[in-house]
Amino acid sequence: GEEVAWVEQVAVRTTPVAAAATLVARKDTLGDLQRMLRDAGADKELLTQLQGDIGALARRLPHDLTESAKDEVLAAALAGDFAGLIEQVTPYLNARLMAEDG
Repeated sequence: GEEVAWVEQVAVRTTPVAAAATLVARKDTLGDLQRMLRDAGADKELLTQLQGDIGALARRLPHDLTESAKDEVLAAALAGDFAGLIEQVTPYLNARLMAEDG
């Protein structure tokens, strides 16, 4: 027919290439990085640095972008939950590194 439809939003869900436990057990640089990321949420000095760097950037974002943040990483940054932010970005980082490794 002549009716038109618009796609308003597309949600994409993915699954990690490798389980976190598998990556932690690796005896290489990727395993070392995974262990550092696992422990990063408890590192007060790192969290303070992230608060200064990423927090400052998040505060500069336009209000219309921040008032309805649907992205979990952006929402964590805006809320000052930098341990949560690290947890959110770790699977993406691992996937990128695994793609480079493979």
